[in-house]
Amino acid sequence: MREFYFLLLVAIFGGQAHARVFTLDASTVTPYATPFFQTAGPQPGSGNLVPPVALSNWIARHDGKSIELRWTTHEEEDHAYFVVEHSADGASFEPLIVITEPQTSYEGLLREYFYVHQYPAVGTNYYRLAQYDVDGTLTHYDIRSVQVAKPDAALVHPNPVKPGQTLGLVSPEGVHEATLYNLEGTVVANYRDDMDSISELTLPANIASGTYVLKAGNQSHRVVVQ
Repeated sequence: MREFYFLLLVAIFGGQAHARVFTLDASTVTPYATPFFQTAGPQPGSGNLVPPVALSNWIARHDGKSIELRWTTHEEEDHAYFVVEHSADGASFEPLIVITEPQTSYEGLLREYFYVHQYPAVGTNYYRLAQYDVDGTLTHYDIRSVQVAKPDAALVHPNPVKPGQTLGLVSPEGVHEATLYNLEGTVVANYRDDMDSISELTLPANIASGTYVLKAGNQSHRVVVQ
């Protein structure tokens, strides 16, 4: 996946791939960010180059279910897009999403960006912000890390849910088989993964509105379909 991602970027920018790494000075990070993230420390190769995009803050915050990622820029020169990258070990990163436009902009001076990672892993989640110039030059900013505690019981979210929507399943123990029943005890859908613990379940697109029971491992959960 990483090799494909890199080759795709090289293809987009005519085979030219350049990289820069920058860290945020402590004076540029808002006090609001301090309680919610940890900095992975200075990254090598920062040098004395001027970053193409000036960040006012870069925040990762756990809201109880998902992880909110926010960053604000106050200067963008030759900027093309951002890529939010995720890692479970702090070393090997995979892209989560490409973001080309800010969520809000204040008279073109401050631009606010926002992304929610819906299904973070239990344990430490690492996030890295990658910025690409119009000529393909890559800049990496500081890594943020967020700790997600192991739940006491399995959690199913969102709930209520809509037909065809994907449910997230967070369980304190690995779940390799799950079954969805209606209240009459009829099986509506079966889910099985012999290799990895099930973390997502997609409901049938034609499922009727009502209350269902999801049996996952040794636990049962009430699921409401609207």
